[in-house]
Amino acid sequence: MRIIHSLVVTPGQCGLYETAKDLMVAEERLGCVPIALEPLGHSLGKSDDAIAIATPEQRSELLGSADVIVDHSGCDADMLASGVPIIHVRHGRPLSTFLMSMKGIDVYSHLAAIGKNYRYAAFVTFWRTHVAYWEPLLGREVHCLPPPVDLERFTPDGPRREYRAGFVNYVCGDMWREDSNPFELIHRFRTFPARAKLHLYGVKKASKPLETLLATLGDNRGEVGWAESMPHIYRGADWLITSADIETRAIREAMACGLKVWDQFCNMPPREYAERHFDSMATARGLIQIAERVAGVKV
Repeated sequence: MRIIHSLVVTPGQCGLYETAKDLMVAEERLGCVPIALEPLGHSLGKSDDAIAIATPEQRSELLGSADVIVDHSGCDADMLASGVPIIHVRHGRPLSTFLMSMKGIDVYSHLAAIGKNYRYAAFVTFWRTHVAYWEPLLGREVHCLPPPVDLERFTPDGPRREYRAGFVNYVCGDMWREDSNPFELIHRFRTFPARAKLHLYGVKKASKPLETLLATLGDNRGEVGWAESMPHIYRGADWLITSADIETRAIREAMACGLKVWDQFCNMPPREYAERHFDSMATARGLIQIAERVAGVKV
């Protein structure tokens, strides 16, 4: 099966992209031919050795031979005109999507429109709790697949970040978003025992208000910044701490690397939990089954 993933290539910058990449790697292991094709006008000129990325010159040939298009970052006119069945993957959180739309990037109305568009053959989300939000908006069934992470890429084995000895090191990789951010978490961290450090890795540029907030941590403040590669950080930390209430990308990567998650999930060892709930191979199999049905092709 030839699967086109409509995807803006942003390695190390975006959880949506890393999730889609893990799916593509798993599909290839299962014998499919997955290829990333960027929507027209959205390329950032980036490449990624982990997956096959189509050039603009390959568009017509690929769209003419594909069995299905998996839409992560939107479909352009060529994709819509190709006649290839489209599966839309809804990565975003419902509240975040709505707030984004209120500020002028109207993804919410776009979703309501594609729910009525016959070109979209199926809809997928990774979180059971989101189905009740998306189905009324789309007016269609929304399939729920397990949130994936590549268990061969994120493992407990490998280089570790060496933190200062004598401290319990908590890592937070959450992004600063309107619907969920580390603000309350930072304030709560001030009640933690002494000799604990909070390291924030979802900060591309620290603003003055954020610097003022972080100063309230005193000696408990750790590293603050951006890291494009996280496995060595997860392996070297003692805990992942998060404001999220779903299995975000940071949670899945951390657990796959063997890092415990503060105040969430169960007592199962984190790596075992990740293997049971986040295996990208299981997610890819589910997506391929949906693709087989809409494309009429049996792999």
